[in-house]
Parts: sequence; C-alpha cells; structure tokens
Amino acid sequence: MNNSFYVYIYLDQQKANKYKYGKYEFDYEPFYVGKGKDNRWKDHLKCTKNNIPPIIIKYCENMTELDALNLEKKLIKAIGRFDLKYGPLVNLTDGGDGASNVSELTKKKLSDIYKNNYIGVKHPRYGKKHSTKSKQIISKNTKKVMNQPEIIAKIKKGISEYYKNNNSPLLGKKLTKKTKEKMRLAKIGKRLSEQHKSKISESNKGRIVSIETRQKIREKHIGKKLSKETKEKISLTKKGKNHPMYGKHHSKETRKKMSEAKKNIIKI
Repeated sequence: MNNSFYVYIYLDQQKANKYKYGKYEFDYEPFYVGKGKDNRWKDHLKCTKNNIPPIIIKYCENMTELDALNLEKKLIKAIGRFDLKYGPLVNLTDGGDGASNVSELTKKKLSDIYKNNYIGVKHPRYGKKHSTKSKQIISKNTKKVMNQPEIIAKIKKGISEYYKNNNSPLLGKKLTKKTKEKMRLAKIGKRLSEQHKSKISESNKGRIVSIETRQKIREKHIGKKLSKETKEKISLTKKGKNHPMYGKHHSKETRKKMSEAKKNIIKI
C-alpha cells in the first residue's frame, strides 16, 4: 500500500483570523486545497496574492491516494469554491478527480479569476491598510519562505524563463524627464550597507561579459558626449570625502588582482 500522498492547503497570510468551516479551522483564510506527493505542493506557487507568498500547510500526510482524494473533496466542499460564490477557494473542481498535473487551460482560468476579482475596487483589501501587527506577521512569513534556497531558485528560474519569451515592458520606451528626476531624487543620500555591497559582489563574481556584449556596449556609446554639467557632477562625486576610497588603501593582494585583471582585458 502506497502511503506517500498528502493533502495541502494554501493560506492567505494577509488575512489573519479564525476561519472555521464545520470541523475544519484555520488561523488564516484558505484559498486553495490540493492533494499530491513529493513536491506537488510547490506547483501552484505562482498563484500568489499581491506577489505575497502563501502559507502552505500539509493538512494530513502519509495517506493512500484514495484517502487523500476523499479528504481533498471534503475540504473543498466544506470551505467552498470562489467561482461558485460559495467560499474563498480558487479550485476549479470539487476535488477527488485525481488531476495530478494542472493543464495550461486550468492555469489560465486561475489567472483570469485573479485578474477579474482581485484588481482595483474588486480587491477585498481595496482602500484598507494592514495593522502594524499584520505587517509584522506578513514580514515574518515572507522572510521564512524567501530564506528557502529552492524557492529563490524557482523564482529566479521563472523570471529568467519569462524574459526569454517576453520582452521587457520598458523595451522601446523612454523614461520622461519627470520620472528620471523622481528616480534621481529617490537615490540621493542613500548608501548601500556593507552587507548589501557584499551580496552584490558575490553575485558578480565569476561573471564574464562576452565579447559580443562588450561590442554592443561600445557601439551604444560611440558618438555620445557628456555635457560639461554632467562631467562636473561626475567629478564632484569622486572628489575628497565623496570618493569611495577616501582614506583607504588597497592591500597588496588587491593591487595584484587589479594588475592581473588589467593584463587580461580584451581590447575590441
């Protein structure tokens, strides 16, 4: 007998409260019920609300597939489906049908439900603000989820795959002077923490810019001339105490690395 199945539930961490559906009780509002085995519970992580990861619980584990399907069906019936106006669940079936893999059509239906019912004035939290306690709970749970390497890897992969098949929303567009000024003002006075700098440094280690990319960068800058005003601004950011190396000295090891790096520069 195969007892490797379980029933899992997605909870909306934005809605902390006591939710009771017959004999089933939760501390957050449930919005999806499923059954599976192995890593099945991760398959719907794209179905987030406001890009906030859900709280995922394995309601019951070590079950046979038949028992898991029956419990899934009972939970969906007790909690209620959103599309039928009976409850908050985005499930599109009553469960118990053994659909181990979600089709592209079902994914689209789920996406349409969110687009049609969770945007603007239709969103249940439209015009409302989270309490300090609620924000702390969301922050704590988000950090807990985002500290899982497998989740981060999946998110990065998803973003990468998306931009392989879709152009950037800013492709071919130019920022207005007003937007550029807002971005500039937002960055004034901001300094990256040493921890942040360290993370950027680590993420860039081992990256090699291809000759093709260097050529594109070079061609993009051909013919461009900086105005006197821009040159003056750049100069001021590098003078005296503003210079990032002000009062510091490169170690012998760093100077050696810089020397070796310059020797290996490919001129194009």
